[in-house]
Amino acid sequence: MDREIQGKCTKIVKKHLAGWRDRGITNAAVVVLDNRTNSLRALVGSYDFFDQENSGQVNGAVCPRSPGSALKPLLYAYALDQGLITPSAILQDVPVNFAGYVAENYDGKYHGVVTVKEALTRSLNVPAVLLLADVGVWDFISFLRDGGISTLDPKKTDYGLSVILGGCDVKLMELANFYSTLANSGRFRPVRYCRDEAVSEGKEILSHGASYIISELLTEVVRPDIPAYWEYSLNRPKVAWKTGTSYGHRDAWSIGYTRGFTVGVWAGNFDGRSARELVGAEVAGPILFDTFDAISGKDDWRWFAPPYSVASRKVCATSGMVPNQDCVHTVEELYLRNVSPVNQCNIHRAFYVDDQTGYRLCKSDLGERSYHRRVFEIWPPEVATWMERNGYPLDWIPPLLPASQNLMAGSGPVIRSPEASCEYRLRRGISPEYQRILLDASAENSVNKIFWFLDGKLVWSGPPEEKTFIHPETGEHNLVCEDDHGRSTSMRLVIR
Repeated sequence: MDREIQGKCTKIVKKHLAGWRDRGITNAAVVVLDNRTNSLRALVGSYDFFDQENSGQVNGAVCPRSPGSALKPLLYAYALDQGLITPSAILQDVPVNFAGYVAENYDGKYHGVVTVKEALTRSLNVPAVLLLADVGVWDFISFLRDGGISTLDPKKTDYGLSVILGGCDVKLMELANFYSTLANSGRFRPVRYCRDEAVSEGKEILSHGASYIISELLTEVVRPDIPAYWEYSLNRPKVAWKTGTSYGHRDAWSIGYTRGFTVGVWAGNFDGRSARELVGAEVAGPILFDTFDAISGKDDWRWFAPPYSVASRKVCATSGMVPNQDCVHTVEELYLRNVSPVNQCNIHRAFYVDDQTGYRLCKSDLGERSYHRRVFEIWPPEVATWMERNGYPLDWIPPLLPASQNLMAGSGPVIRSPEASCEYRLRRGISPEYQRILLDASAENSVNKIFWFLDGKLVWSGPPEEKTFIHPETGEHNLVCEDDHGRSTSMRLVIR
């Protein structure tokens, strides 16, 4: 450890917490790692070692606590390496029910779709949960354990999607060391505590390219989720950083790195008491940046050079995918050569529209008709239905010419309710009026009408953005939702 750095960190913690202790925030911990050798340079375990009233002899650097959103950059880095996302790729930000678990954003709002860059810099919960579902909870936990997170039990079976929102415990020391892995081009090395320990070569758990791209995203100074605290990152050299706030405002985190150092900060109460002001950006963020200012020399601020595996390309500004011939607006993004997806945009789609009737035409209909070619935005069913219900403007897709083939290629509606994985039970003594089942489906915006069939009998039809209810009868049923193009989705509905 470095006596000078340790002394500076101790003073910074005391200075900042002095203003918070009368508002119920009694402790903080700071660790500083030298990225060149992964050596521990400073460790402040609490506000005051001799403060017995507030458990000052507890070492906050090694206490398992909920990390809030501080794991999100690690998920996005892993997904980059798996070829699942790029910075401009869009993620859905709509209500999704995972067998009873519904994720919500911090502010309770949804945005339809956001880019990966927006999702990370705004620390949105719903896109992160949906991405974790794609990655797989256990694959992600295995990745975290490869990066030294020892608090995740491989024998535990009840980890769920909430892991990415802080539904697990981690130690400040270990999480800071994982962030130092990003600073070291994706190579994990154990923390070096003693001078006589050899400097480890480490092992690669992330690619150099994914580490670089995530580092670039984490340097965004305009963070829409915490606008009041931009001054901590404006007008200074680059710092890659992320905050976290645990559920119930019990833990505040801020972890960041430069070429020279990784700094991790935790603030809270060792007895688990919550405090309304206990927010990562408000309490831990200022400690982080004051620490960087106090310990960094000129060489520590030099930024990382992009590796060969990272290149720049143009992508569709709407979908974040490789542009097709109908994409008008493009943006530049960083991507991983031979890893990032190269699928062409599937949002912009051109149709032939009959000049006289306004119907859509198949190629076989073009013959002697007068028509024009028009580009539409076709959104995925969940997004299109959410936009329709929330008043967002959507392209109205003309219906197909009635004389044309009625059955179109593509997937049927997405049944959102009822849940296919659940059995429903009728309760005795409760009026049937209060035991109805919601029928809710999503369809792309080329669909104007959907039809619900229960055991072959039509029970409702109408616009896809509208919902309806049915009175269930006991037994096993076949429920079908069909759109006006003849595409259908079915499920087994069990009522006990």
